[in-house]
Amino acid sequence: MPRLLLVVLISILVPSGAALAQSKIAPLNGGLSYGSVQFNTLNPSANELKMSNGTDFSLFGEKRFGFFHLYLTASLDYVRTTGTANYSYISTAGVTYSANQVGFTYDGIGTSLGVKVKLIEDSFFRPYGEGGIEAFYTQFTYDSSLKTPAFTALGGDYKTIDSFLDFAPYLEGGVEADLTLRLGLRIAARYAHHGTRPAETMGKRSLTYDTMAYILGVFVKF
Repeated sequence: MPRLLLVVLISILVPSGAALAQSKIAPLNGGLSYGSVQFNTLNPSANELKMSNGTDFSLFGEKRFGFFHLYLTASLDYVRTTGTANYSYISTAGVTYSANQVGFTYDGIGTSLGVKVKLIEDSFFRPYGEGGIEAFYTQFTYDSSLKTPAFTALGGDYKTIDSFLDFAPYLEGGVEADLTLRLGLRIAARYAHHGTRPAETMGKRSLTYDTMAYILGVFVKF
């Protein structure tokens, strides 16, 4: 019985030889992906800003150009992680609020636009390379570790939420593999170099950091 179930699963998930031979070039693809994201802070240093490994959820699509194996790609992304930061904020009244190693939650909502080249277009197994730009609206939400008695004694006109724009060029490499004539998997790694607008709770400094995302996605051909 277990052997029969295994045969049934393989017949469902793995395309037949005929299907592989008929693997078609789709003008439009779209799908969902999940990524595990590693953060490497550059400025300020890791002593002042630390971010844990996070997650990325994405809706993505691509449109074939029709020449040179090129595709236009786009995505909508949500990234989340946690970390600690050395907090520094000057209020409108001129009061300086500062605290070290304050916990925060990072939420980023953004989009990306890029160009992909597939080395082989008409095979069920397609290695590819991609490059483009990401743009995020990023928010730091500081936790209760900020509100020490010494900190709150300075007043109440401080920020517990800070938001800023974040831009990043990226490079991605991966493979696509067809499961059926219309359904497939995508496995990829994406490197991005981020630079933000000034963050008021980080001493009005711009933040720079690198990310490496390891991605697993499923797509549908249209």
